[in-house]
Amino acid sequence: LGTMYFRGELEGGGNGKAAKLFLEACELDYAGGCTDSGFLHEKGMGVPQDHVRALELYHKGCDLGGANSCVKAGNAHLQGRGTIADASKALSQYTQGCDLGYGYGCLRAAELHESGIGTTADAVKAGEFFERACSHGSFQACEEVQ
Repeated sequence: LGTMYFRGELEGGGNGKAAKLFLEACELDYAGGCTDSGFLHEKGMGVPQDHVRALELYHKGCDLGGANSCVKAGNAHLQGRGTIADASKALSQYTQGCDLGYGYGCLRAAELHESGIGTTADAVKAGEFFERACSHGSFQACEEVQ
């Protein structure tokens, strides 16, 4: 229902109604609700922009098994949105997203291992993450593996 309000498929609510419903879903331990609520807080859509709150919601979604939430938390840690920039925490979040089967999380972890951001540069580990990313459907990673 929140997604329908967000997309404008239902009248009388818009992003504010979507934000309320996504947050309620998150409070009921639905990882997708946490991800969507975090996104709206991050962008300031239907709620005041609040990067700290967005990161809290992404962490909760990740803890609930939401791989996309893990990657969004990783992005926030890498860029210092809602927290002090910390590439090693970003790498940890990307790895968790990868472990949950999200190819983009594997790709981001591979890139950090390859470049030595948040960790010591390690071509072997980067290659392993590129392979995992490819196996989870990241076409960009598949090009790296070839």
